[in-house]
Amino acid sequence: MERCVPWDLIAKILCRLSVKSLVRFKCVSKRWCSEISNPNFIRFHLKRSAQANTHNSLVIVDGRKLSLVDLSNPLHIPKEVNDSLNPLSNKLIKFLGICDGLLCMSTYNYSTIVMWNMSTGEHLTLLSQPDPDYYRSPLVGPNPLFGFGYDPINDDYKVIRIYQTFSPSFGLNAVSYNIRSKSWKEILSLCN
Repeated sequence: MERCVPWDLIAKILCRLSVKSLVRFKCVSKRWCSEISNPNFIRFHLKRSAQANTHNSLVIVDGRKLSLVDLSNPLHIPKEVNDSLNPLSNKLIKFLGICDGLLCMSTYNYSTIVMWNMSTGEHLTLLSQPDPDYYRSPLVGPNPLFGFGYDPINDDYKVIRIYQTFSPSFGLNAVSYNIRSKSWKEILSLCN
């Protein structure tokens, strides 16, 4: 097919397909797999689908249950997706943020944080956070604040955690998890 149709045209056609179709078409050939997995193609596909407003899903987090509702379906029947998120199965779920179709969720005590791609169903469990005794210590403040978003300068998705400490002195700390490097890094530490 690539001999009869120019590759530029094939790439433009692929860019208009749904993510579910693209995942299936990765097995057509090594070239198709490489193109569909290319970060530039992914960014272009995301931009195009955002402009076309093809994101028609609603996520419902209800205790231990995570459901997805396809708003383009007139019946709007919720579909449970907990089975694909093993690290969060049968645990209370907290929603931390959403960006470009990626959901960031955690267990209720923040011990496990998972990023889930709604379109492909793939998920990534983040490495354990630094200072694992953080949530058991009386020397830290109440629930931390979390943020999740895309860093265009470094072309990476990041999870940010901000928390207070009370010993040895009052302080405010922030750490970030970079998806690309798969590591936590301290980005702020203010102490009195």
